[in-house]
Amino acid sequence: SQQCATIVADMRNLALLRFSLVAATLLSVGDAATTSLAPHYDRFDVKGAPVRVGYIVAPSSKYTLDVRLADGQAGVRVNLKAFLTEPGDECAQNGGFLSELSGQPQGTLMQDSRVLHIGSNGWRLELNARGKASIVPDELHVAGTVTSSAKGANPVSWTAYEVNEPPTSNRDSAVVFTPEWAGLVKSHMDAAVVVKAGKVDNLLKSVRNIDIPSNGFLIAFNGKYAGMLNQFHVGDAVKYTVVDRLGRAPGAVSAIAGGPPLVMAGRLPARSTLMDTHLVSGYATRSAVGFTAKNDVIQAVFPSATLPEVSAVMIKLGAVTALNLDGGGSAGLECRAGTVAPVGRRLPSALVVKAR
Repeated sequence: SQQCATIVADMRNLALLRFSLVAATLLSVGDAATTSLAPHYDRFDVKGAPVRVGYIVAPSSKYTLDVRLADGQAGVRVNLKAFLTEPGDECAQNGGFLSELSGQPQGTLMQDSRVLHIGSNGWRLELNARGKASIVPDELHVAGTVTSSAKGANPVSWTAYEVNEPPTSNRDSAVVFTPEWAGLVKSHMDAAVVVKAGKVDNLLKSVRNIDIPSNGFLIAFNGKYAGMLNQFHVGDAVKYTVVDRLGRAPGAVSAIAGGPPLVMAGRLPARSTLMDTHLVSGYATRSAVGFTAKNDVIQAVFPSATLPEVSAVMIKLGAVTALNLDGGGSAGLECRAGTVAPVGRRLPSALVVKAR
């Protein structure tokens, strides 16, 4: 028990040091802020414990939220400040969780109604054409058909479970790579289908370093899914859609995965939506995105907090919907007015608040 107490004390001391650095940064930001979207740093009492947070609140009358991919391509990571590329961009926040294997986002990433990434299941934040936010289970997959060029042939179904997620060796996978993927797919593929202009252009076995056709896509199969290659023949017509487990296409214009939900319909979510006890109860650097009843955007970073504390503070900030994003060295918030919380690594995606 003494060892556990020492570890907890060390964690809190580290959190205090991080808080001091961030607070000092924010004080200088407050002095230098020249925009109407100035960052804030506050301390809230949650069940007797002080919880510190750096955040911005962007009024929906002036600002909207945009999902961004690094350099507009999958497979790329950049510094968080590099996401502030357009004149109206105000603040950039880290996106969803990163895959430890690929360094790419986990779960769904949508931009301008295009599905740019699908990975592991969890939760996702969806934004419709009016910028209205909702949190839904992230259970998307690729549902495709291949139709022989022979007269009267019927379509045959095929399935993939990831989009623009590099396959790893010794793992069963079925992945679609789109032109948004940057450069070659360098991973080993047991089987691959090259589709150009809606038709099978080439069939490959045991390959790597394949380029994605600008007018098509690549389907990569590994492990037990490699046998699906037999369903395809050069000249066959191929198409696909992205759907949920009920076969419905997402209605969102943009989306990003995260989890767990922090606020749903203005209340704390059911305990069952939270993940393992250490992640929930442990003190860590956290980040969250939320929306008020007026659809104002809240971007927040917590130097040291538990998930229940983050939920409580997001509600105090006015959120009726909020989603947990990545934490630790991935959590950060950069604004034109200055750094709210520095990020410790390059990121593949971000949430950008921009002027309407």
